[in-house]
Amino acid sequence: MSGERVVVQAPLPAVSARDGRLILAALAGPLAWLAQLGVGYGLVGPMCVARSRWWLHALTAAALACVGLGARHCWRGRAAPGDGAGDAARRAIAWGGVGLAAFFALLVVGVDVPGWLLDPCE
Repeated sequence: MSGERVVVQAPLPAVSARDGRLILAALAGPLAWLAQLGVGYGLVGPMCVARSRWWLHALTAAALACVGLGARHCWRGRAAPGDGAGDAARRAIAWGGVGLAAFFALLVVGVDVPGWLLDPCE
């Protein structure tokens, strides 16, 4: 042997644009919740100064809209005809996205509950 090292790597499967959109739609719920949580913490100071809570509620409505769009795309993708290769994986991602959307919709609403009960300065 010549002492050279040979590295063998399995090729990564290509992800089509359609599959990428489905994955993004499945992750819409967690991403919307994370954005709502982060931006909501950033809005606490301005809401306290303005003595207004509507910013938090508008943020919740926007996050729920994002979750709903992701859920709608996943719901349509669960039974969409494909090329045959990877159809089971697409259906699994779509059903998982629907479940994630339902769970994270509850979390998005749950994050907004203190905004209804507490003053922004508390």
